[in-house]
Amino acid sequence: MLVGVENLWRRGPTGGNRDYLDFGQYVSRSWFLAFQAAAGYMWAPKKYWYEKKHNKPWDIFAPAMDSFNSKRRKLISVVCMIMDESMIGWRPKTSKRGGLPNITYEPRKPGDCVTGILVRQDIAMDAEVQARKKYYLIEDDSLRRERTSLPGNPVMPAHTTEVLRQVVASGVIPGGWVGGVLGLAQLKHLWKSSRDFQCTQRV
Repeated sequence: MLVGVENLWRRGPTGGNRDYLDFGQYVSRSWFLAFQAAAGYMWAPKKYWYEKKHNKPWDIFAPAMDSFNSKRRKLISVVCMIMDESMIGWRPKTSKRGGLPNITYEPRKPGDCVTGILVRQDIAMDAEVQARKKYYLIEDDSLRRERTSLPGNPVMPAHTTEVLRQVVASGVIPGGWVGGVLGLAQLKHLWKSSRDFQCTQRV
């Protein structure tokens, strides 16, 4: 079990303002570990039960995600999408550009959602499998992304901007943030007449 997860079963003061969560009052650590080891196999064909750990494919758990996504599509209609892949500050705190030459006081991110509903989940698999997924836009068996369907057709990693292009085509209200310097420039050009669309640099 990961060190951070181990802390969930600790009791008493943390040394800060709060006590440890003490999950043990609800479920024992051993029960949790047993569930963790077995839960993924609830949807798995029996042929995968005895595979060695390093040989186990995502086919074990993928059916659960597929079912989740299918049910969400039937139950929920999405009219606005926000995409967030930022690893940098939203607005420089000590300088005009925060050390990034392309940043010039971009709009600040709104407050985090308190509640929300996930409408789709995708398993982050190894690079080769990811590269064969829909919307990844590989050119050939080299598994390289070298184009996008945005205006200007820039040479750039394309999966995020391609998804946004699909979103625009479907009539979803523009709103949110998307990554990549070239993608940012293209999207700003695409939606320059829309005040509702805000985007900022992503790394």
